[in-house]
Amino acid sequence: MVQTAPIRGDFPSLKLGRMVRYGSTIERDLLYFLEYKRSVTWYQEQPFNVEQVLADGKLHRYTPDYEIHEGSERLLVECKPEARLESAQAQQQRQIGQVWAETNGYRFVTYTEAELRAGQQLNNLKLFWRYARLRELPNVSRILECVSGCKTSTVEQVCQQLQLVPSEVIPQICHLLFHQYLQMELGQAFTPTTVFWLTEG
Repeated sequence: MVQTAPIRGDFPSLKLGRMVRYGSTIERDLLYFLEYKRSVTWYQEQPFNVEQVLADGKLHRYTPDYEIHEGSERLLVECKPEARLESAQAQQQRQIGQVWAETNGYRFVTYTEAELRAGQQLNNLKLFWRYARLRELPNVSRILECVSGCKTSTVEQVCQQLQLVPSEVIPQICHLLFHQYLQMELGQAFTPTTVFWLTEG
């Protein structure tokens, strides 16, 4: 059996204005959702240690992967491969985390790669993220005006109406989608024919 080391790295959070350390690809993938979701106002990786005496009479320590503030909720989050959900370690972590969460007004949540990577949502968010920091947006006001004049639009239609090429339009539309000036069905892959529309409000 080949042993592989955990995938560790730093993620440049726009929401927090700092680098966020992650310890697995599941932890990293969750970050794209946390950065995108407007309801998430704050999060912290490995926020604190939780201690609890279990049935074996011993004191056990557990460090959650994330603390997330979403709307009025506070979440304690564990990221775990689906294949390891029922392992002794995972069950112990859930037991400690759930007890602490219930006692302190939090909700304990476990994320797996199966739910984060289902469908096209993550692929879309990763694509949009590539352009989230764009500073040069020469056509963005024209794009928004073009889209606002229609109930829905596509990259192809915007290109045709503004007489631009896809390479000029796609990065700016991805930027607008990530920052939610525009909306689309995230469950389908983003292509030049994907329908999107202006965000209300």
